[in-house]
Amino acid sequence: MLQNSIYIEIMFISIAVPVFLLVQVKSGVFRLVHQKLFSQVLGLVVLSSSLDFLSTALDGQQFMMADVFNGISYAFYFASSAVMSFCWLRFSGYAMNFSFWKDKKKLTLLSIPMAVSVFVSVMSLWTGWVFQLDDFNYYHRGPLYMVAVLGSYFYMALSMVLAFYKAAFKRNFADRDLYFSIASLGLLPIFAIFLRMLLGDIPTTTPGIALAMLLTFATMQARMITLDPLTRMNNRSQLNVYLTGKMDDSEDNGRLYRVSLKISKYKKICDIYGYAEGDNALCLVANVLKSICGPRGFFMSRIYRDEFVIVADLENDDAVKELCDAIRANLEKKAIGLPYKIRLDVQKSKL
Repeated sequence: MLQNSIYIEIMFISIAVPVFLLVQVKSGVFRLVHQKLFSQVLGLVVLSSSLDFLSTALDGQQFMMADVFNGISYAFYFASSAVMSFCWLRFSGYAMNFSFWKDKKKLTLLSIPMAVSVFVSVMSLWTGWVFQLDDFNYYHRGPLYMVAVLGSYFYMALSMVLAFYKAAFKRNFADRDLYFSIASLGLLPIFAIFLRMLLGDIPTTTPGIALAMLLTFATMQARMITLDPLTRMNNRSQLNVYLTGKMDDSEDNGRLYRVSLKISKYKKICDIYGYAEGDNALCLVANVLKSICGPRGFFMSRIYRDEFVIVADLENDDAVKELCDAIRANLEKKAIGLPYKIRLDVQKSKL
């Protein structure tokens, strides 16, 4: 009786947490892409967790059509877990700026393990491939159980590999915390799944996934506080925090420069080509700044609609000029093909 009570409490919390997070994301002020993708993951986590609880509750029950309901619960639990894992990869791909998350051809190829897992899971209602129910309506693993599990959670393993790759080989220091966070979060559900495979009936998978969702949500909220939602650069408040810390650091005195960059005639771009194209111009400038300043470890922020700030530890004014020339040259290459020109007005000051 005590064991059943503990199990019910664990499952209730594991379902309540993603439900709460889903409500929070849906009621948010912003409707950004990463929030939409994350809400899809949360919805599927709620569905798979509920089916997990329902199938366990129906296991061994003896009433009319109990085996039918139990089989359907197990089949769709495995299927929804596969879809949830695939959606997690899409969310991770967007968060790490990989192009595959919106490329239909690449997503089709990546969806093959998910499709296989869904197929064998649903077909198990008749074939017993992934799971089987005995005469007493008790669950047993089928011969293709590992195919369904590996087909589902292959995506979380892939997201970890991609995150470690970005963190280790891409010198984008501003996003390294996010990459390591995604890699770490993927470990929780995978560890929980294999723990459940070893320990049997102990419910570790669902709590592990719920904890991963909670940590992901906390990471997203923290980044929204410090990052500009459009360009995903530091915002004005984060600039003030950074400058305060730098001013207290005597080692940086005399070598610290603040470089302000403003898009020339930005309002004209928006009036002629629309605000969507204006947003594209802002993102283009932001990406150029990240590619030039990120590898050098400089602080970057968007502090106003069309104004950016770089805080850099440089030797002299010539080094500042070299930096600005590199930004302008790279921006000119990236802007080829646009119906307008993007020019930057630059102001520098020594801190």
